[in-house]
Amino acid sequence: MFRILMIVGAAMAVLSACVAGPSGRAKDAPPLEAVASVDVARYMGLWYEIARYPTSFQKECEGTTAEYTARADGRVDVLNTCRFGTKDGAPRSAEAVARVMEGSNGARLFVNFAPVPLPAGRGNYWVLHLDEDYQHALIGEPS
Repeated sequence: MFRILMIVGAAMAVLSACVAGPSGRAKDAPPLEAVASVDVARYMGLWYEIARYPTSFQKECEGTTAEYTARADGRVDVLNTCRFGTKDGAPRSAEAVARVMEGSNGARLFVNFAPVPLPAGRGNYWVLHLDEDYQHALIGEPS
């Protein structure tokens, strides 16, 4: 019985340390900044995800891609696709429409995954880093 209590106590201590650990950004760190500008036309096409923080859509996803297609009205169609469970799993996808945020020079987008503009289906999409050849990008948001 004592051994079980010790194991449970140790596990709770480890879990407590995980919960109380750092949030991912130091309190004195400067806020995230988007790149100065993005040529949205060059950004269009298929992008492959290398790493991510978990999202509800991507739970148990492998091989995630994002495809961006310019629209005549200036907005961007977004198609996120992944494979469920393994790289050979059933495909899952989510469609969205993005618009460039005013004054961002193409570096910040407002993305809406809901069929109608609802708070739960939208998000910020900031280009935090982009190489000059438009081959690698780091995407995030200010939170």
